[in-house]
Amino acid sequence: MRYVEAEAQLKRSMLILKARASPQDASIFEFSIKSSGGIKILGAMTEYEGILSGIAHKRYEQYLTKEWKIEARQKEQKRRRMLKFHTHQKELAKNEKSKEIKRKRNLRHNR
Repeated sequence: MRYVEAEAQLKRSMLILKARASPQDASIFEFSIKSSGGIKILGAMTEYEGILSGIAHKRYEQYLTKEWKIEARQKEQKRRRMLKFHTHQKELAKNEKSKEIKRKRNLRHNR
């Protein structure tokens, strides 16, 4: 059992290395002691690292992965907007060229 500082709170953690006739689980669990005299296991402290040092830090891998996905999505959206813009620019240039050709034809026919 150990006290751990996490998210500006003092939390209790427990590591059970091995129980007889059961598989080994190296998870660190958070628990609380109830006034009725019982211990309540709150769950594995999987979102933290550095628990055994006494100062737990949230894992940022999941947040970084999320940020990378957001950044990739934004880059893809920007790429699509640029492609749409360039396609539109080409269409405008093509229309201008065709208008210029029509003007020249009209000038030749009017002479």
